[in-house]
Amino acid sequence: MRCKLLFLLLIIVSALSFGQTVTINGTSYGTISAAITAASNNDVIVITGVHTESINISDKSLILRGTNPTTDIIQAAASSSTDGTGSRVINLSGTATITIENLGIRYGNNSDNGAGINIDKVTGLVTLKNLVIENNFTSSNGGGLAIAGSNINIIGCTIKGNTSSLDGGGILAAPNNAATTDITVSIQQSLISANTGRNGGGMYINGNNGFGDNYKIDVNIENSTIESNAATTTSTGNGGGGIWTKSADYLGTGGGTNVTLKLVHVTMNNNTHAADNKEGLQFTKAGTNNANFSAYNSILVNTDAVANKAVNFANTNTVEVINCILGGINSANTGFLDNAARNNVRGKTATFAGISGGLTSAGGLTQVLSMDKDQSFKNYCTASTGITLPGTDQRNYLRGTTPDAGAFEYYNIWTGATDTNWATAGNWEDGLPTTGDVVHIKSAVNMPIASDAIDVANIVMDSGTSFITTSTYSGGLVYHRTLATNNWYLVSSPVVGQDEDDFVTNAILAHGSGGNRRGFSTYDTANNGFSYYSGDTGANNLGSGTGYSIKKGSAGDITFSGTMNTSDVPISVVTGGTDSFNLIGNPYPSHINSASFLSDNTANLVVETLWVWNQSSGNYETKISGDNFVLAPAQGFFVRASSSTDLNMLESYQTSSGGTFQKQSKTEVKLLMTDGTSERFTKFYYLDTATKGFDNGWDGETFKGQPNALDVFSHLLEDNVGDNYQVQSLPKTDMETFTIPIGIKANAGKELTFTAEAINLPSELKVYLEDRENNTFNELTTTSNYKATVNDALDGIGRFFLHTRSSALSTNDIGLEGIGIYTINRNTLRVSGVNSINASLKMYNILGKKVLETSLPTKGISDVVLPKLITGIYIVHLQTEKGKINKKIVVE
Repeated sequence: MRCKLLFLLLIIVSALSFGQTVTINGTSYGTISAAITAASNNDVIVITGVHTESINISDKSLILRGTNPTTDIIQAAASSSTDGTGSRVINLSGTATITIENLGIRYGNNSDNGAGINIDKVTGLVTLKNLVIENNFTSSNGGGLAIAGSNINIIGCTIKGNTSSLDGGGILAAPNNAATTDITVSIQQSLISANTGRNGGGMYINGNNGFGDNYKIDVNIENSTIESNAATTTSTGNGGGGIWTKSADYLGTGGGTNVTLKLVHVTMNNNTHAADNKEGLQFTKAGTNNANFSAYNSILVNTDAVANKAVNFANTNTVEVINCILGGINSANTGFLDNAARNNVRGKTATFAGISGGLTSAGGLTQVLSMDKDQSFKNYCTASTGITLPGTDQRNYLRGTTPDAGAFEYYNIWTGATDTNWATAGNWEDGLPTTGDVVHIKSAVNMPIASDAIDVANIVMDSGTSFITTSTYSGGLVYHRTLATNNWYLVSSPVVGQDEDDFVTNAILAHGSGGNRRGFSTYDTANNGFSYYSGDTGANNLGSGTGYSIKKGSAGDITFSGTMNTSDVPISVVTGGTDSFNLIGNPYPSHINSASFLSDNTANLVVETLWVWNQSSGNYETKISGDNFVLAPAQGFFVRASSSTDLNMLESYQTSSGGTFQKQSKTEVKLLMTDGTSERFTKFYYLDTATKGFDNGWDGETFKGQPNALDVFSHLLEDNVGDNYQVQSLPKTDMETFTIPIGIKANAGKELTFTAEAINLPSELKVYLEDRENNTFNELTTTSNYKATVNDALDGIGRFFLHTRSSALSTNDIGLEGIGIYTINRNTLRVSGVNSINASLKMYNILGKKVLETSLPTKGISDVVLPKLITGIYIVHLQTEKGKINKKIVVE
């Protein structure tokens, strides 16, 4: 769903999303609790900043959403305490479907279960995504998170440094008879680290004998890391430094156990307890039935001491163990484990498995353990599992055809150490990739180019990198683009098949007011504005060659996932609106030669010009084909369409590096203007082939699709029809004779400061800015400036003119240079640049009949109201104290 609004509106309302704020549809509340009270079912409560309060959600379906769990935080107190006398952070209960995402949860300190988050018999689904639950303490169970009788998805969460005096330092999970339902706890792409509890340091799964045994609990842990958790009881305690599972006899139909634990692509290491045989996974039971346990494609070890058992199989009904690297084990059916078809090894160290260090940030929402590519985990999982395996790893990177064991999938890294040839083994960290491999293209001097078909399973690319293939590639492609600020950016998908809803969800965007609007939009040419994303669009994918405007809630990466364009891409455009602006983009994971694109498509463009958004200055910049501007991967930009014929983005436009194509040494003057807050510029090229009139590909107008509040521009010296140019090219000869009209848009009362940068300007020439209102002629350099105050609001030419001369002129020597006479509509004639008062103006038709006579009482700009005239050619005669000038105009 999309909402059409002016561009400025979302800038304004999204600015409200920063600082310490709580909003629902743009309405602010003093506390999160106040917002919850005011909220209706399915409202989104947007939270930014640090909030100290204890909150409760009961019988209301809501989304609590931050933008970054390291900066947007809910805490029960200003600092951590461990006396159990304070409050928990969040309590959830009742009939509701609740999502909490992109938030930090910390400093809970209480005597009940779940000091960070307590989820008590919630009848709907609870989803926790991209949370950092840390430094919470309870004198009961479940220091970070307690789950009772509730279905929950935990996705991309970090649960670390939490403590319980009783059991489940990180997590407690249990069925509850009062909830009257079986429950499933799903943990995906998460990290459970450095938590401490009496038993079950990382997690305690409790069958809840006598209180939950009418129902079952299934715990599925997938693509997650469980490390450095500790159970603190003595050697006679239940233990389970990583996970302690205590099953109960199921009292429902069929009996058996009420606890099932399944691990898929899990890495466990360095979890501890006083008893060597209880350090990792530990199982006990309250009745006669063992817990169901299965493990697939996992690394379950405990440092390099195999005497410290990683898995104690006592009290388990071992359903299946396949493709696992096991450390020390206890009470196992070794014949079952050692069956060659299951592809397990046991009695192995962490080093053997490939664990080479501590936690590291390697992409994705959560940290993973450092892995040594030369050890056993890589491509280990060769046996068929009989289950549906996840296609990605803990970082959400696609798995290879033969996946690695554990939570992390190793990617062969492009180094470009030798050249740009994909097929050169020396360009890769682990040698030439083979069929089914996964590779990671990181920044390097040489970017890869492939001339033969590529058959790897997946390619991940870092921001700013480039990949070109002149053959075929049908595998997956993931492209990361870093947005270094939370400003607006123009982007385009460099992949095919990226689902729009998934992209918006994963990008963690800024919020606007009303209708759940996000910082993501397309451009609506017909209405000269942006259409903003405000909810699920269904099965829509991001378009190839379509441009988008995007604003994240905080700086970070956006990720595009799909396949690669390996052929030419047609880009749809439309005419309409004020100037037929279309927001399009680069559809390839490589740089693009914009000069070739503009010149080849000139028949379907109004001008050979594109406009890019400078997020640092908050302005659009004009790029002409003569600039040879290089479009980066994932970059969006504007063009003006002259027809609805598709534009062609040819595969041959790709290049592996940035910079400019066919870089030439041009004579250039750049005039810069600032009001102390914002800065704008206009620039001039001096070329042998340029004219004083319009040169397509060498003259570029300012962006009209969204006007700037502050602007500086120029008008053409010949055939001036009032268009504003950010880039103008002029003849290289007779530079001293040019008087270039400089236009200003500024509010009244602004002090404007002008400077200039000159490149390859003849040594005898200097840059001067003439101010006809103040009668001054001012030399400009990068250090010598001119300041002028705008008493009245300006929006046009007439006051300022640019000169390149060997010496300054007296303003008395300035004649009729720079005077502009043109129609701005059929009813108005504009005269600009008159350097004297009381000028007279007469206008004649082509038969010599006078149709207008008037005087111009002021300098600068004068707008003259025309009488009712028929369409045709007219002659304007202007007489000033400096002389007279005749100009032919057309009234349409």
